[in-house]
Amino acid sequence: MGIFIQKSPEVFQIPAEEIPEAVDVWKKFLELRCIIDSSLQNIEDRWKDGKGPLAQEFSCNEIRGLIRALFQNTDRRANVLAKIRPT
Repeated sequence: MGIFIQKSPEVFQIPAEEIPEAVDVWKKFLELRCIIDSSLQNIEDRWKDGKGPLAQEFSCNEIRGLIRALFQNTDRRANVLAKIRPT
């Protein structure tokens, strides 16, 4: 994904600073990239009780699904899932 982000001005043929306005889901894409490379703690921190940057781009159910897909079923995962609820 990193190379895509670096090359995106060439792909979209617009200045890099204009990409977030031109691509509706750009911020969501960047948050997804962050989630894939993150720890459970970082995801929990970015959710911030439904008020953080993840909550701005993803629904509660989307985040819960990503956590289930990316992390093994452990007590830690269950604790984080319990904290990610609709606001």
